[in-house]
Amino acid sequence: MPSGNRLSPYILLFVVASWLAAGSAGAEKIPAASGMAPIDDNSFLVVHDKKGHKSSGGRVGVIETAPGQNVSYVKMKVDWSPVSDDEEQKANDLESVCALPGKPHEFLTAESGYRKDEFGRIFHLRLNRNDSKGSVSVIGKIMLPADTVNIEGMACLALEDGKFMIVLGERGRHNAADENQNHNGKLRWGTLDLASGKLILEGDRDVLVESVQWSNPANRRDISDLYVDEIGVLWGAAAEDPGNAGPFRSVLYRIGPSMDVLKEGKPVAVKVIKQFDGLKVEALSEAPEERGTFSIMTDDEDYGGIWRPVF
Repeated sequence: MPSGNRLSPYILLFVVASWLAAGSAGAEKIPAASGMAPIDDNSFLVVHDKKGHKSSGGRVGVIETAPGQNVSYVKMKVDWSPVSDDEEQKANDLESVCALPGKPHEFLTAESGYRKDEFGRIFHLRLNRNDSKGSVSVIGKIMLPADTVNIEGMACLALEDGKFMIVLGERGRHNAADENQNHNGKLRWGTLDLASGKLILEGDRDVLVESVQWSNPANRRDISDLYVDEIGVLWGAAAEDPGNAGPFRSVLYRIGPSMDVLKEGKPVAVKVIKQFDGLKVEALSEAPEERGTFSIMTDDEDYGGIWRPVF
């Protein structure tokens, strides 16, 4: 006969399951992400590359990373109505996001480009944190220049006249059967006037991600995200993506001071500082309070995603 002071295995299982459920109330599993930007010292706005023409699901969420607590994710309800009432025209393939300097809780997020003459938009977002979960309002849109392709990163810098310098990162292509269609990743930059909703590109420059032992260089993406730090240095991530089952490899690299880099000229050779085997890093940002130098998020396809602070 079981001892009177021992829990039945079934009761113990019930207690553990209840405790786990209670600990995850209000939060969701950390999902794959394609872009990330800081909200405050310990939280980030993240975007997801859901396809508007064929998939439903959240496009925007918030990661909370407060010290002493589990990292949590909450999907944001987004009001797309200011830009489209058509369900098929909501955001398609969001691949990057950046915080607007000097405008708390305002962000830009970009689609990867055009698809059959549709999409190709940058959305101006406002995060509303007036309730327990929060929500996001779309307060404007900017059309990408027609010749932009495969935008995977974006950085925002303030200009003195109230306008913004926007840096777009095209991922590059290396696996086309026709060698003439292959090209390096490219930085493209220009001035954004939020009042008029116009982005005028002013220059571009290739990036060279060298000194990396890719398993198959044809599967690399030279730019999988961009990030500009508090002193104006531009950083990037690159990833090797052979398909949804992996295996993946990523690197983090320093491009250089933004005002030096954003000048037309010969390709800029970046300095690789970290390598991540088994991960496809698609989101790069600052570190949370007193924890490392950067934050990364991954889109590991069949395996989901993770958030981590890194040195």
